[in-house]
This record gives sequence, structure tokens and C-alpha cells, in this order.
Amino acid sequence: MDIAYLSDLVELQGKAIYGFCYNLTNKKNDADDLYQETFLKAMELCHKIDRNNNPKGFLISIAIGIWKNNCRKYAWRQRIAPIQEFN
Repeated sequence: MDIAYLSDLVELQGKAIYGFCYNLTNKKNDADDLYQETFLKAMELCHKIDRNNNPKGFLISIAIGIWKNNCRKYAWRQRIAPIQEFN
């Protein structure tokens, strides 16, 4: 797959992927970051995206993987040096 198809995929599935990212994070800033990271990773993996085999599902799996990694990083940092959040 080429970058032009990925651009078309952003147009077709962009809103759905952003909505998924927002539901996953519950924060606009985090959703924006996750959305961008998802499509950056998709650019790296564009050769693995199959047009006929649920590309939306592939993008969602990328977003989930990135989110899980971010949660693990945050939990690890909290164990090493806890940060108190002020609301």
C-alpha cells in the first residue's frame, strides 16, 4: 500500500478513529496525541495494511497498542517517582 491510500484512509476513517481515541483516553489532548501517533505508526506500517482485510480494525489495533504502552510507561514512572496530581 502507498501513502496516497493512507491519505484516503484518513479521510474515510479519520473521524471514527479519532472518536475511538477520545473514548479510550477521555481527554481531548490525549486523544489528539493518540490519533497522531496512530497515523504516524500507520505510515511506518503502511506496507502491512491490507485494503481488503479491515484497515479500520488495523488502525484501531495500532491505537490500542500505543495506548497500552503509554499506560505502562506512566505506571512505571509512577512507581519510580510518584507525581501527585492536583485537580
